Amino acid sequence: MLRSMRSALLPLLLLATAPACTAARVQAPEAPVETAAHALPFVVDDAERALAAAKAQGVPLFVDLWAPWCRPCLAMRANVFTDAALARYGRRFVWLELNTELAQNAAFLEEYPFDVLPTLTVLDPRSGKVLVRSPGSATVTQVAALLESGERAYWGPGAGLEAELARADALLGAGHVAEAVDAYARTLQLAPPDWERRGRALESLLSAQGRAGAHEACARTAQSELARLERSPRWAAVAASGLGCALETKDAGLQGALEARVREALAPPLIELVPEDRSALHQSLVRARRTASDAPGVRAAAEAWLGFLEQEAARAPTAEARAALDSHRVSAAVALGAPERAVAALEQSERDLPGDPNTSTRLAGLYHAQGRLADAIAASGRAVTKVQGPRRLRVLRDRATLLEMAGRRAEAIRTLEEALTYAEDLSRVQVPTRTRDALERQLRALRSEPAPEH
Repeated sequence: MLRSMRSALLPLLLLATAPACTAARVQAPEAPVETAAHALPFVVDDAERALAAAKAQGVPLFVDLWAPWCRPCLAMRANVFTDAALARYGRRFVWLELNTELAQNAAFLEEYPFDVLPTLTVLDPRSGKVLVRSPGSATVTQVAALLESGERAYWGPGAGLEAELARADALLGAGHVAEAVDAYARTLQLAPPDWERRGRALESLLSAQGRAGAHEACARTAQSELARLERSPRWAAVAASGLGCALETKDAGLQGALEARVREALAPPLIELVPEDRSALHQSLVRARRTASDAPGVRAAAEAWLGFLEQEAARAPTAEARAALDSHRVSAAVALGAPERAVAALEQSERDLPGDPNTSTRLAGLYHAQGRLADAIAASGRAVTKVQGPRRLRVLRDRATLLEMAGRRAEAIRTLEEALTYAEDLSRVQVPTRTRDALERQLRALRSEPAPEH
């Protein structure tokens, strides 16, 4: 068997783991639009229609890239886009949501590629230019800030600090990350401590520094700016970003200082955070202790993380709200070395949400971590029956690995052949070359192995 695949399987199975106007504003289109699971008038999976409407009405276009398997995406659809605080933006944009798993959206995704989900973007429909982009999930406050930035870039940024910030946003949106870092840094240097957009500019700078690989600069920026910020959700976000960057460096002192800030963010009096954001803080502490080679510290941090998630799940009002934290619970249980702590919750989610492939996929990973290979194979089989699009390739690939571990080589080969055949019907933007290459390598290796002796 391909023994080297065993250590890589579990992480794969557990993945399923951001001024005055110069022209009169025209209201957003009055034409009927489909609505998804939120109150804002989103056009669903029709980029051409949305772009035409935004151009005709003279407003920017907001785009939400998501996927059905992406729990942060679903959480945003359930909890963020439904928030009344965003209603005031309803007629100031045309709203578009695109399921990245659908072939009909491939042309848009080729023109506007993405790295993570969700990805939130504001486009200028006149030129097709990206005005502002935020990779990753966002709170209501962060979405509002993104919308404000997008409007400033579309209507004209005015002068002074607003113009500096708009310029930095435009550079980042266009993918000029190094130049955006310099522009955001300049904006902060010019800004007084009480500038109302200072916090937003800081978060954008940290994100840009991280993407540019300037990890030490990112960590030191966070450390310096935390002294200026009031204790708030933004303070917690900056602390977490700074620690994440610090852990990419070799500076133990910097790591320790920012780890202390994250611990402070989790300590009373509690900062008001959504459960996913508080979970991310706990996860960063686990990573920090692991980086420090502190096994007891890892266990303690993981226990605190899992305990928090179990409490949140117990008070969740719906099955969907509880399942939104499943990926976090799996990660915390695995970090603790106690995968059995998450099994019952995932089994309940699978019963409550029978059409969701995520629960079956995660169960396969948990069963495998417990040495329950037959149960893992059965769970992966259930996942295959529920999943379509690019995600199906990952599920099939992981199932093939489980089958190969069980000595069922012929079935593993057929599973990989099925994955490659399925990939032929997907666009190249949905199936990157590296994905196809990985499937082909795994298939070649299985075919080259001698048949097991009986």
